[in-house]
This record gives sequence, structure tokens and C-alpha cells, in this order.
Amino acid sequence: MGKKDVVTVPVITAGQLLSFLRHIAFVGLSWACIQGATAQENTSVPVTDGQVWMSLGVGYKPFAKKKGNVVEGGFRRNFKLNGEVEWRTREWASETKQVNFTFAPEYKVTDFLKVAVQYRYALKDRYTDNVHRIGLQASFMGYRPP
Repeated sequence: MGKKDVVTVPVITAGQLLSFLRHIAFVGLSWACIQGATAQENTSVPVTDGQVWMSLGVGYKPFAKKKGNVVEGGFRRNFKLNGEVEWRTREWASETKQVNFTFAPEYKVTDFLKVAVQYRYALKDRYTDNVHRIGLQASFMGYRPP
């Protein structure tokens, strides 16, 4: 008969196996990074949304000097009540985002300092809860030449 066919089985060393696994891992990670980068939104163009904010405010001095009085008292002269209604829209003014009602009693401590306690109630859109906010405000004024 003829010669026996000898089948040779390739032997893979540990170094070759590790090199192969490293190449597979590199290709897999590269593919994952490319897929992640293409799945993100295009952030080179900013998203614009025109909003309109309008407000109407009033100030009232409840202890204003009466006609005929030469001067008014210290506290009365420096006390003032302020109020404001603000309307904010979203989506290019297509719907109301928020309506604020603000009340702030104000006291002029010195010629350069006014302090106020501000209360604001915000009516939000139908997806968000309404919010109360109380704050302390201080206003510093610069020197105004006569």
C-alpha cells in the first residue's frame, strides 16, 4: 500500500493565544467606541429656544408724607412695599412656562443700603410642581454726586 498520510496539527503557544486575544479585544473596543461616538447627538449646533420673559412691578410707600406735614418719621420715610408679576414662556413663546407673583417689603437702612424680604410664588407648567421661595435681599448703592 501506500504511504500513510500524516496529519499535522498546528500547535498554538500561549504567547500566540494572548496576542490573538489582544487583537480581538482591540478590534472590539474600537468598534464599541466608534458606535458610541456615532450614536451621540450632534452637539456642534446649539439648540435654540426663544423665550419671552415679561414682568410688571409696582412700589408703594404706605406711610408717605401727608400733605401739610413738613417731614415724615424715620421708619415711615424709609419703608416701601414692592410687588411684581412675571410671565415666562417656552418654545418660541408657544406656551406658558411659569408665572411668578412676588411681594417684597423693603427698608432703606442708610443712604447706601436697602434690605428686603422677598416672597415669591411660582405657578409652573402642568408637568412641574408650583414653588414657594423666600429670600433676603440687600442692595448697595454707590455715591451719586449732587
